[in-house]
Amino acid sequence: METVKTIKSLDGNRELEIYRNENGLYSYTNFRKHHNEYKPSPESEYWTPQEKGGLFETADAAESDARANHGWARE
Repeated sequence: METVKTIKSLDGNRELEIYRNENGLYSYTNFRKHHNEYKPSPESEYWTPQEKGGLFETADAAESDARANHGWARE
């Protein structure tokens, strides 16, 4: 799997990764940043995948679907 593009939210708390699968098709994953409230520091931040999206023939098609399904990515 190879990441071909990363789209970040304006507030820096969400991220979409567009990637190429081993089969040659493209997909995306929506990530959300979390903060450890008991130890507030950059080292205590972590990302979790929220959902994955489809199989697409092109990276542009994957990005278009990702932006259509995630309002923050249209900011």
